[in-house]
Amino acid sequence: MTAPSVQGGEDLEQLLSAVLDPVMAAIESAASSYSDAEAEAMAAAADIAALPGAPPPRAPPTGLASPKARTFAMNNIDALSVALLAAPPSSEAAVAPRLEALAAAREAHFEAAVQAEIEAVMEGTGLAGAFAAAQGMMSGGDKLDAGGAACELPHIAAGLEKLYAVFTVGGGGGGGGEESGGTTFPSFGYMRVDARKGARARLARALAAEYEALYLSVATTYGREGQQALQRTPDDVRVILGV
Repeated sequence: MTAPSVQGGEDLEQLLSAVLDPVMAAIESAASSYSDAEAEAMAAAADIAALPGAPPPRAPPTGLASPKARTFAMNNIDALSVALLAAPPSSEAAVAPRLEALAAAREAHFEAAVQAEIEAVMEGTGLAGAFAAAQGMMSGGDKLDAGGAACELPHIAAGLEKLYAVFTVGGGGGGGGEESGGTTFPSFGYMRVDARKGARARLARALAAEYEALYLSVATTYGREGQQALQRTPDDVRVILGV
């Protein structure tokens, strides 16, 4: 006795819900509980080898804070999408909304992975606080000199040296090592090849925009001294990053 075929309509929608909803829940659950054993072991070894009194190494991100977890989710969503694309044309009415939902879920994970790498670069250069204060200033908030130690010009100048090195390594919207480490331009080596170029380009555009806000804020707040610390104009950075 053969199983009845499902041609489309309400029956197919119910079948898709019965199959896809639990699978998507399992993907999200697995990504949320993700941990990178290799990165954790490296951080533990670095902690053991650190000099007395040195700050402990930053723990690798886990769960959805990890761009690798986001990529795991993206890859599985892609596999589901490929399976749905093989459905016959008669099922389009039921399949199309599911494909749109999968595309939206994938984009959310992709954007989060890129944002995590942006934050890693900002923290690695020591400029996270200055970038945040610059965005606030651009929105009508206080000048940078009201932002505390993280926004003092010597601190910003030191961070800019690291940031310019990141830009140089990332010239053209790519480059860098397999891991960002917070101080190099992320290569997104953990992503599939077809996704890396888009991720690098999106990160380059975001960093260029963040830098422009910081550049204007430093120049406005600190005048000539600020200008001396700013070795690259926003246009220079856009050219370097290829955006």
